[in-house]
Amino acid sequence: MIDSKEVFVAIPAFNAGKSLAAVLKEVSRYVERSQILVIDDGSTDDTQQCAEQFGVSVRRHLKNLGKGAALKTAFVYLMAETNTQAVITLDADGQHPPEDIPKFVQAFFEEQSDLVIGAREFSVKVMPFFRVLSNTTTSKLLSWKVGEQIKDSQSGYRLYSRRLITSLQLKTNGYETESEILLQACRAGMKISFVPIATIYNGETSHIRGLRDTLRFVKLYLKS
Repeated sequence: MIDSKEVFVAIPAFNAGKSLAAVLKEVSRYVERSQILVIDDGSTDDTQQCAEQFGVSVRRHLKNLGKGAALKTAFVYLMAETNTQAVITLDADGQHPPEDIPKFVQAFFEEQSDLVIGAREFSVKVMPFFRVLSNTTTSKLLSWKVGEQIKDSQSGYRLYSRRLITSLQLKTNGYETESEILLQACRAGMKISFVPIATIYNGETSHIRGLRDTLRFVKLYLKS
């Protein structure tokens, strides 16, 4: 259990009833249940009930609005209702190992980082080929855009400082929101660091739509 009441964990979830309980059980080894927030993004299964039964806070969208919208809901709620100084986000499907949470907390407190990103291994041995190609391409493009190395632009396993969250002016609602946050953090001169995390793919069905979300990223990249 980490020794801090200033760090909360936010978990965007869409139809994650099969995996959420196991994720919450592992996360609760590192933070108190009162420091965990699940954002049910319009699920049609028992995601909400699973979170409520586990005793964590829940915010629910009546319909599926997108991961970016779920993050914005989490940020608004946590900034207004808690004293959190940092928010760790991880996915509800089990691809982000909770045992890495202390790495993010250490980077936040010791390195004073405003954005900590979990960097995965880009290899077809552990990640589907399209995801390797997409991650590598977007990471290189963003690195060129911001003038510093971005090791994993699409990782959703992150820590955001209160300073960064309160400075954001987000216009997107999908998976491209994480890239939008990265761009705004760089422009604002926020400190960005990376911590290594395990790459886990167990045959889960990704909610990322390859062509659609790639086009959304390209649109964001060109506009920025």
